Amino acid sequence: MSTNGEEWVAAVGVQGKEASNTRCREAEEDRRRFLWSKNTPRAKEGKQGRKAGFLIFLISFFPLLVAEERLNPQTLFLLISLSIITYPLENINQETDLRRSITYDLKHNRIVANYARKHKRRYVTRVGEDRISNLPEHLIDSILERVPFEDAVKTSIISKKSRYKWTSMKVLTFDNHFNAKIAKNGAIDYNEYISTINQVLNLHKGPISKFVIHIPPMLLDSFEEIDEWMMLLSRNNVTKLVLYNSNRRYELPSHVYSCLGLTELILENCNFNPPLQFEGFLNLEELFLEHIDFGENLSGNQINLPQLKNLSFRECMNVHNFNIKATKMKSLILVTCPDANLLQLLENPSIVVFGVSFRTFEDFDRFEMINSISFLSSLTRIEDFLIEGNFLKFLSTEEIPKWLPLSMNSLKRLELQDFEVADLDQLHVALCLLRNSPNLDTLRVHFEEPRYFVGLALDHFKAANCLDYTLKQLRTVEITCLEGLEVELLFIKLLLAHSPNLENISITPIGRLTFRRRFAIARHVMSLPRASPKAVIIYLNPEK
Repeated sequence: MSTNGEEWVAAVGVQGKEASNTRCREAEEDRRRFLWSKNTPRAKEGKQGRKAGFLIFLISFFPLLVAEERLNPQTLFLLISLSIITYPLENINQETDLRRSITYDLKHNRIVANYARKHKRRYVTRVGEDRISNLPEHLIDSILERVPFEDAVKTSIISKKSRYKWTSMKVLTFDNHFNAKIAKNGAIDYNEYISTINQVLNLHKGPISKFVIHIPPMLLDSFEEIDEWMMLLSRNNVTKLVLYNSNRRYELPSHVYSCLGLTELILENCNFNPPLQFEGFLNLEELFLEHIDFGENLSGNQINLPQLKNLSFRECMNVHNFNIKATKMKSLILVTCPDANLLQLLENPSIVVFGVSFRTFEDFDRFEMINSISFLSSLTRIEDFLIEGNFLKFLSTEEIPKWLPLSMNSLKRLELQDFEVADLDQLHVALCLLRNSPNLDTLRVHFEEPRYFVGLALDHFKAANCLDYTLKQLRTVEITCLEGLEVELLFIKLLLAHSPNLENISITPIGRLTFRRRFAIARHVMSLPRASPKAVIIYLNPEK
C-alpha cells in the first residue's frame, strides 16, 4: 500500500515481449497479460465491459458505503480484494506488445494499466466468471474469521454464491465490538441482544469450533437463554469456549462440563460446580479463570486434566477446593488468589513457568501460612519466574538467608513486577533471588512508586557486601517505569557492576517526567561503570 493509502500496487506486473507484429499467443494462455488496441472488436467490448464493471461496483459496494454504520478500513479493503477475485480481468488483445504495469486504484475502485512507452493510462474492466467459489473452504473461513461478525454477514452481497457463506463459519464471536453495534444510547436491550444471537444460531449450519461471547451489563432476570446456547455448543463439539460475564455471577450449566472436546476454556465471573459424575476435560490444554468461585463442593473430587499445559487463576475464590491432576502442566499463574494451596500446586514436577502476585496487603491475612525458605527451595525446576512486589513483602515476614538450602539452578528468566526497590524487605528477597540463581539469563524489573522511607535502602546499597555475588550468566536486563530516584539508579549500578557478560540493558522511564529530567537520567546511566565491556545501554521512549 502506498504512503498516501489510496493505491494498492498489485503484484501482477505484466511484461510483454519485444516489439512484434504477430499476435501474442500467450495472451489466451495467461489471463494476466493485458493487450490493448483501439481498433479491435475487443476494444469496443472493453468499453462496454468498463461500464459493466463500474455498474457491478456500484451494485456491490454502494449499499455498504452509504449504510448507517460505516465499515472499518480493514473490512472495506478485504471486500474490495474479494471483488477482484470474484470478477477477474478479461483478456484484451493487442498486436503490438507494450511494456506496462498494473496498479489498483483503491479510491476509484478500478484497475489501471500504466503504459511505459506511451505514458498513457487505460482502465481495464472487471468482468468474467465468479471464481470465489473455487477458493478452498478453509481459506474463505479464515478470511471471514478475521473481520467483525457483522461485517462478515455483510459480505453476502458480494455475489450470490457467497450470500449465505457466513452461516457455515466455524468461529462465532459476540464480543464487545458486537455489543457496541446493537447498543442504543450506550445501553443494550435484553430482548434485542437475545433475539439477535438466537437468530444467528438458528441460521447457522455445520459445526462450531470456537465460540466467544461477552455478556454485557444489562437487566438480566435469568441466564436461561445462555444455558440453551451452552447446550447447543455441547452438541456441536466445540473446541474453544470464551465466556466473559459483566453481570452477576453465572452458574455454569451441566452442558459446559459435557463439552469433552474442549482444548481451550476461558471463563470470567462464573460459579464452577461440576456434577459429581464429572471426571474432567480430557483434551483441555489452556484454562484461564477469572473471578471464579469454586464453592465448597469440590474438595473431595479430583478433576482429571491430562493434556493441560497452561493454567491461570485471577482473583478467584475457594481455589483450595479446585483439586486437579495435570501431569503435563507447564505454566501456572496465580494473581490475587490468597486461599490457593500454593505448595500443593507446585508439587507438580512438570511446571517450568510460575507467576504469583498479590494486589493488596489484605490478602496476606487470608493466605496460607507457608515457610518462605521452603517455598523458595521448591522452585528448583522453575525456568521462568514472575513475582510481584507485594508477594516479595509477604516472603520477608520470615528472615531470608543469603543462601538457600537449594539453589534455583533452572531459573533463566526472572521478572520483578511492581517492585518497590526503596522497601528494604522487598529488596532483601529480590537480592536473595539473584544470589541463588546461577544460570539467570534475563532479568525484567518493573519499578513501583516508593511508599517507604528510602534511607534504609540507600544505606544497604552503599554497603560493601550488598550483593557479594557475580551474575555470570546474566545477558539481558529490561527496566521499565524508571523515575530516576537515587535508589533506582543504585540498583542499576549494582547490576552493571556484577554482570561481566551483560550484553544489553534497556531502560524505559515513566511518562510523566519532563524531557530535561529524562535527559539527565539518561546521561547519568550512560556514565555508570560496567563490568561487561560489550554491554549496551538502550534508553527508550517513556511509557504512555
